[in-house]
Amino acid sequence: ASPWLPLVACETVRYSLQNGIHAESASTFGIVAFFQVFLKQSFELGRQWGTFATNILENVEGPTPATIRPRFFLCLYVNFWYVPLQTSINHMLEIEYMSLKFGDTSLAYMTKSMRFKFLFFRGERLSILSQTSDMNLQTMARFTVGSAKYSVLDREMIDSLTGDISSTPYVVFNGKIRNKQSLLADAHSKMHFQIAEAVHLKDFIASFWMGDYTEAAKSSDIALSFPSSKMPKVQLVYHIFYRGIVM
Repeated sequence: ASPWLPLVACETVRYSLQNGIHAESASTFGIVAFFQVFLKQSFELGRQWGTFATNILENVEGPTPATIRPRFFLCLYVNFWYVPLQTSINHMLEIEYMSLKFGDTSLAYMTKSMRFKFLFFRGERLSILSQTSDMNLQTMARFTVGSAKYSVLDREMIDSLTGDISSTPYVVFNGKIRNKQSLLADAHSKMHFQIAEAVHLKDFIASFWMGDYTEAAKSSDIALSFPSSKMPKVQLVYHIFYRGIVM
């Protein structure tokens, strides 16, 4: 994210308070909430600003195209700290349906990809996650390649945990990305370091659940070397918790 984003968000909040709050204001209130947690490590202020943003959205009469992405941001990067995983999962399903209704197919598949992660951490059966992945990956890759990259990594992690050696999730990239090493090289060449972090985080989680704590520790150290690893997200919670057990 741009280093100017917190300043722009604060200035936009000030302008909204002076000139009137509208549905579009929710995004900036949500960004301020995010940075209260990320930069100031203040979960209470994060909750307060997140509540402001949520109240703005709830006062809008019915969902509109202008409110879908703020809802997505709040659900994925702010409110998940303060509600059960299942509540976030339910909200993401609503966002997915609203996105499709208003023609924002890219956001719908971004939401679907993130919802998969929440289902995994909530403890959904791996067989169900595999079936869900099979149904969605090919179409997802057509609409949002970025989300497909994360989802392919998630599917690869599920395969390693279930011992499925017949799965070929990388085929959705039509030969442009053939395996994990190819994906990692692509991420570094394009400076997509969040993808690179996700590769090592996937290795960490898989190694952790397979009981290989030495390999898990190595993957964790590499994942934490990327600045994006400190950004508030649901993966961070479980990474730090599992790392505490490994170390």
